[in-house]
Amino acid sequence: MQTLPLFVLISTIFGLIDTQLIENEVDTESDKCEILAHQCKLKLEQATHAISLLKKSLAHAEERAVRAEKMLYRHVSGTETEYNNKTGEYESTTCEHKHSYISCDEEHSIEITYANYGRVNNFTCPNSYIKTQNCVASNSTEIVNSRCKGTHSCSVHATNSLFGDPCVHTFKYLQINYKCIQPISDK
Repeated sequence: MQTLPLFVLISTIFGLIDTQLIENEVDTESDKCEILAHQCKLKLEQATHAISLLKKSLAHAEERAVRAEKMLYRHVSGTETEYNNKTGEYESTTCEHKHSYISCDEEHSIEITYANYGRVNNFTCPNSYIKTQNCVASNSTEIVNSRCKGTHSCSVHATNSLFGDPCVHTFKYLQINYKCIQPISDK
């Protein structure tokens, strides 16, 4: 049997030891990278969750600000306007003795789809003077149309002197439903 020279044997042993040490170092560094990647992933998930919570909080704050602005506007003007996404119509409600202001942007004009001066419920413009909830001024749409149709904005005074008194001893309100439409352009 042939024996290997001693230096070959020693260098082979040290080579195996060096290779093993390098492999162990690579495994350790690989483990460290995996741990760091996992920690980064967790931090990213936490940051994403925090951003989501902030967005929700901001949305709620914006909703509260819009509600407060509407309440203030209604208190000052007596008018509240809501947009209905399903019908594409605005609904403006103005308490009796107040002015209803409705508008579209400069590129659109007003088209009245419905108007009523009277009272059909107990909760809109609450007041102690409500004798009936079945109160409709039949000429409401025509009167509002004569003032607003085709304009960009208009004002209508919610009063008996304009619409008549469809229900005596009842506090009324003016409801106007309208759309903002593209005006027919001259060709």
